[in-house]
Amino acid sequence: MSYQKSKERAFQDAEQRVSEVEKASRELVVDSADFGSQLSHLKNEVNKAYQQVKMH
Repeated sequence: MSYQKSKERAFQDAEQRVSEVEKASRELVVDSADFGSQLSHLKNEVNKAYQQVKMH
């Protein structure tokens, strides 16, 4: 894979992760009984997005 294609793919992957973080944050319900697990899921998605950006 060419350098340009590799960078494009990395950018697309990072965009996807950011979309997943945005979705998880919209689904967060602060006053729900499972807020802790929702927050944990959001944190996990943020960490995945950060790692994706950091790798490339």
